[in-house]
Amino acid sequence: VYVQVNRPEPEGPQGQRGVMSESDSAPDASTKAGFFQMTLNELKRIVAEDGGKNELAAYIVLCNGVNGRQHKRYCTHGAKSVMSRTGMGYRIAQQAIDWLEMHKFISKPGPDDPKHLGRGQSRNLEVRHVIADNAPDVAVSRQFLDGVRGGTTPPMKHLLAEVNGTDTIPRPQAVTDAILLFATLMKEQDFGEWGGVNPDAWFQRFTHIQPGEMTRQGEELLTDAVQPVDGVNGVLVTVKEAPDTGSFMPFMRNAIGESAIPDDEVAQRFWHALAELQRLHLAYRALVLWQGDPLNPKKRRNSEPIATLYINDAWARRFDPFIQYDVNRLWWRSHSTDYFDDFTSDGDPQYQGTGRYRYIVRTDSVNTTMVVGQLRVRYWPANESTVAGRKIEQRRTLKWQQDLSGLVRN
Repeated sequence: VYVQVNRPEPEGPQGQRGVMSESDSAPDASTKAGFFQMTLNELKRIVAEDGGKNELAAYIVLCNGVNGRQHKRYCTHGAKSVMSRTGMGYRIAQQAIDWLEMHKFISKPGPDDPKHLGRGQSRNLEVRHVIADNAPDVAVSRQFLDGVRGGTTPPMKHLLAEVNGTDTIPRPQAVTDAILLFATLMKEQDFGEWGGVNPDAWFQRFTHIQPGEMTRQGEELLTDAVQPVDGVNGVLVTVKEAPDTGSFMPFMRNAIGESAIPDDEVAQRFWHALAELQRLHLAYRALVLWQGDPLNPKKRRNSEPIATLYINDAWARRFDPFIQYDVNRLWWRSHSTDYFDDFTSDGDPQYQGTGRYRYIVRTDSVNTTMVVGQLRVRYWPANESTVAGRKIEQRRTLKWQQDLSGLVRN
């Protein structure tokens, strides 16, 4: 589909291409860090039983102390571990553990349970609790609790201390909502299958621009949504976020564990929790290019992500590959004689920040290709399925980068 464009490379700022290397991926994907598992319904049950942020945090830390090789969820962590990984005082940590035991989220080991776990020097790991859940369904990197070696405050401790409340959402409630939303998004995330969080749970729809409409900067847009690319068997498509992306109230209620409060309060708490996760670099938005329509229930099974177009987070652009910059450069080479017609002195496209995004597809694929805004969550587990999904996502996006660089695509 894409043939080489015989134009010189532009002189001037090159822009950054989002290619993840093994060393770059360390904050999220270190296999040495390992992962732990927790149960989303147990987190929600804690809230339903009037538990708060301390009880949620204690449960998560105790799940981190489980030896996954045992037939039961034996935990070797106690109040000291909760204190060191959350920042709460020892007495508060013990009270949170006592609350979990009183409400049967955990129990003390019985006479038939082992007293210690481990081998050799680690044989002295005392079994302190048995976690009641038997089917954990959310896996998270241990770096979420322990941090990155040589890094700053561990993410969990940072979340508990730095999430802000509002005039209508008390800070403890905001922290609780953020924890539940983080776990819910992590459960719904699959890089290989969906390119991030399942768009069936949450998405942003994009649509073709219209000539004559205004950008966010108040400038009139005169270009067509679909334009031919000189020297390439394809077209440039420019899209914007659609004003109406649908209702997510069922997912919002599920994400914050509420069923009896008004819709407007649910929405307010959900959007605040998401904004806080994004501010703390625990979640971010990606624009994913799809073949087919994953937002249509009747067409979803025949749809698949084909590349990451853009990452709406400067930090995450260092780790996830994307093709937006390559699209910009191919478009420049195909039609412009002056680099600064399309790029700023920093190498960013002139239209960046206008709310518009561009991609290049075959002429006959315009109506079957679409952009979907999706969420991604950091501190994903380095388990087999997630690592495989990350590799799938990276391969397909890097393949598009190569094609857009001038290779022939059959």
